[in-house]
Amino acid sequence: MLGVSVPIATTPVSSPKIRYLAIGINLQFALPLPLAEVRGIARSVAKWTWRHFSNEKFSELQRHRINIRWADHISAEMTKPWAAEGVSRAHLVSPAA
Repeated sequence: MLGVSVPIATTPVSSPKIRYLAIGINLQFALPLPLAEVRGIARSVAKWTWRHFSNEKFSELQRHRINIRWADHISAEMTKPWAAEGVSRAHLVSPAA
């Protein structure tokens, strides 16, 4: 054999979790797809996910979404409403029991 083969077990294609999830979703439709079609879709989703996602990419995506979500947020630290009332912030936080 000239080429290098990658064992199926090292890729998510053999993962039954994605396949079972796809089958479960498919069964919710009035006219479900054939089982072979669902397996093919699950295999395709697994391959795409394996190639395009990692913990680092996921963290980067979450960080980006958080920055978008909180972009217009004005925190109490910035406005310091307790200073206008002449009290320190320590009085606003209840002591730990």
